[in-house]
Amino acid sequence: MSILNHLPQAPAPLPSLWRASLALSALAVAGGVVLHLSPGNAALMLAVHAQASALPWAWETLTHMGEAGFVLVLLMYLMRKQPAGLSLLLKTWLLGALVSQFFKRAFDLPRPAAVVDPALLFLIGHPPLSGHSMPSGHSMAAGSAAAIVLLLIPAHRRWLLPVVLGLSVLVACSRVAVGAHWPADVLVGWGLGWWVVAAAASWERHQPWAQSLTQSHWRHALPLLSCLLLISFVLQPNNSTPAIVISTVGAALGLACLWHLRQAWQKRLHP
Repeated sequence: MSILNHLPQAPAPLPSLWRASLALSALAVAGGVVLHLSPGNAALMLAVHAQASALPWAWETLTHMGEAGFVLVLLMYLMRKQPAGLSLLLKTWLLGALVSQFFKRAFDLPRPAAVVDPALLFLIGHPPLSGHSMPSGHSMAAGSAAAIVLLLIPAHRRWLLPVVLGLSVLVACSRVAVGAHWPADVLVGWGLGWWVVAAAASWERHQPWAQSLTQSHWRHALPLLSCLLLISFVLQPNNSTPAIVISTVGAALGLACLWHLRQAWQKRLHP
């Protein structure tokens, strides 16, 4: 695929894998729409949710890992030495925020807790209880993260792809497990995440930001974003151990990004 030629570390076998992944994600979106229109959506939600009570802390940890801020700061840290990767990441999150909010407000579908008998639910953590259910933003972030890793992972670390894909799917499933979303929301959100990355990669091919991120008038953008993410994790109200752990890791990653950016800027000033 042509977009791969403009991204770093894209080995020869990758284009076919990328096309297959986009096809799979399109099927996920289509399957989510069909499931939403069928009575199986509620039945599947209750079946998955009922199994989550065995490991509530694990599902809550996974669902916090899918928060957009945490995924963003994690990938920022992993790509701290790849301007092209950072550019793709920023464009993905800009487009993802627009796509997610547009569909959430366009459909404004109720969440499970708003329509399901409370006696049938075992809510984990503090999931949203009403409105803006379709698509799942956490699932979209998880799908986007998997797509970005697939595009940018070097050949010698290709063995990590099944791990990343599996974790992405688990994070998406956690939204059903904790009672925050319907399975259809998760399928649509996860699938859309891949196509958001495809759109961001096309944008980067036509209007690259990679070089601009290292120029003087852009040099404050990434440190400012890192500071905002760090502050958001520090100030985030945490009322459970999984939330505290993920917020602490997120704050540490934000601080690490700031430190790296400071060191990189000093090297440019004093080579």
